[in-house]
Amino acid sequence: MGVAQSLLAAWLIELLAPFARRHNLGLVLADGLLMRMIAGNIRVPDVSFVSWDQLPDRRVPASEPIANFAPALAIEVLSPSNTPREMREKREEYFLSGSRLVWEFNPEIRAVRVYTAPRESVQLTDADTLTGGHLLPGFSVAVRDVFGELDRRG
Repeated sequence: MGVAQSLLAAWLIELLAPFARRHNLGLVLADGLLMRMIAGNIRVPDVSFVSWDQLPDRRVPASEPIANFAPALAIEVLSPSNTPREMREKREEYFLSGSRLVWEFNPEIRAVRVYTAPRESVQLTDADTLTGGHLLPGFSVAVRDVFGELDRRG
């Protein structure tokens, strides 16, 4: 992950975590969380949202080094090294393992592709608003504001 990708991931956490906390929807987790998919593969989304219904007793498994579930929302921030095939395989695994939404942010073209199924998506650009749909009801942010973080100067 390069600087731009890391910055976008951090910004998305800043946007999503307070919203999820305020509405008691679940947890927003950072890159580095290992998640075991249904077929046994390990995936590491750049940002994850895990809804409370995925966690028994709404508790974070403290001693588990690998989460045995997919995120409800998997967020990937694309790097130049990501191939279309790789991303398609990740999406298919996420959805097969129980994810309900996948967001792929592309900093090169400043667009986000919102997937509701492995091959069902819509691409949003600067003129659009990204919403949380049924998973994060009430969440919305202008796509231009997300990518605008890349233009910040001190």
